[in-house]
Amino acid sequence: MLADAIAAENLRLTRNRATFFWGFLFVPILALCAEIIGRVFMHNELPAELRAMPVDMSNQLVSAFAEAGGVMTIFLSLIGAAVLFAGDYRWETWRLLTPRASRAHLFLAKAVTFAGWALVTVILVGLLDAAVAWIGALMDGNTMTFGLGAGAFVRQMLAVTFVSWIQLLFAGGLAALAATATRSMIAAIMIPIGVMIGLVIAQNRYPVMDAAADWWKILLIPGHAFEHARVYLAGMETLPGQTLDAAGGLSGMAGIVLWLALGFGGALLVFKRQDLSKE
Repeated sequence: MLADAIAAENLRLTRNRATFFWGFLFVPILALCAEIIGRVFMHNELPAELRAMPVDMSNQLVSAFAEAGGVMTIFLSLIGAAVLFAGDYRWETWRLLTPRASRAHLFLAKAVTFAGWALVTVILVGLLDAAVAWIGALMDGNTMTFGLGAGAFVRQMLAVTFVSWIQLLFAGGLAALAATATRSMIAAIMIPIGVMIGLVIAQNRYPVMDAAADWWKILLIPGHAFEHARVYLAGMETLPGQTLDAAGGLSGMAGIVLWLALGFGGALLVFKRQDLSKE
């Protein structure tokens, strides 16, 4: 039943071409165009000796996937999340769907569909950015190097891709909670944006000075949680020869779980208690 619900939800989303394009495909295309324009300007403005400097492609790839969960990707993914989780309230189709599957399966189908296409978006953004960096290096005649060993490269790529994906899931969870609580598509976009702006302000207001002492900041402020989880999972150095200790990394992972549970878990609890006979 769950597999059928996921297939049906995926079909509904992809057939809604405008939502599918703006929510999941526009950002990769925009990132590609922006990267090409940036490379053209860089090619024209930089001195020849700087353009000919070696390019570390391992660093280019890791950076591309680390930035794939950026602000624009997150905000536009809210369009897809809003339609997925609030669309059936707007179109009054819940009363037609609830007899066909359990509420948990219907909700999980939407969450899995969003998660799947969010991951595709992150991968596309990362690959296109990295491809343009590679083509730009060829155009400039750069010597291309690969500074990371195979093990370190795979670890860092998996870590940054995972956290970029989680950043989109975090936004989707807030959208799901707002959509089910308000039954409004507009609220499913605007409330998460407002919450995220507030959390960014809190992140700047309460910086983490010591991961062990400031564990509560990492746990409660998702920006800190994402950064600490990324650095810890990737094994990146915070200072030359120094990596993040386990306390900071585990606090980041716990913060991720907390916010995803608050978003998707809270939305499911609200959804299971709603009267959908007129929706």
